Amino acid sequence: MLVENDTEKFDQLLDAETDVAVYGHVHKQLLRYGSQGQQIINPGSIGMPYFNWEALKNHRAQYAVIEVEDGELVNILFRKVAYDYEAELEFAKSKGLPFIEMYEELRREDNYQGHNLELLASLIEKHGYVEDVKDYFDFL
Repeated sequence: MLVENDTEKFDQLLDAETDVAVYGHVHKQLLRYGSQGQQIINPGSIGMPYFNWEALKNHRAQYAVIEVEDGELVNILFRKVAYDYEAELEFAKSKGLPFIEMYEELRREDNYQGHNLELLASLIEKHGYVEDVKDYFDFL
């Protein structure tokens, strides 16, 4: 669900027993309310925050802390934390992260290529990822 969707869309996350709904995938921190007053949050994104507004664009990792006391929601805290993404990139390379070229472009240039089928196909072939996946399933 996109952050600008109508409340009725978000109500689908809720029922009479739900105090707080948590969802993800849109890479934006969000707090809003359902039509009955329950809270709906998106904690954000650790490695791929997304902002339309230029002044908010940055590489900070995002997360949320939900504080509960005696079964009751007390507070929701949104956090953004700066980190050394160049060091993180080097770590990813050292561990053999698949599609490292795409990840590097994402980290350094904020350019996400995950829907570029031509690029994906070329990297799959270049690095032999099909064989890697087959080997993995044969191992299981």
